[in-house]
Amino acid sequence: MKGLVPAGTRGKAHGVAETLGITMARYLELLIERDVLDAHGRPLWADEAVTARTVPLPGMERHDAA
Repeated sequence: MKGLVPAGTRGKAHGVAETLGITMARYLELLIERDVLDAHGRPLWADEAVTARTVPLPGMERHDAA
């Protein structure tokens, strides 16, 4: 899995992984495993992240029934 993130975020993640003595891949795996999901399979933090952006994260758009 590859993803582009801002340099500061990447540096922070590398630093955390290094202090834990794990790879970046393992750090990402652990973060994903800990995501708490709602009934629709969306992370609970998704609304906050989408609201903070003008463009929703791909695949994270709300699909509420009217």
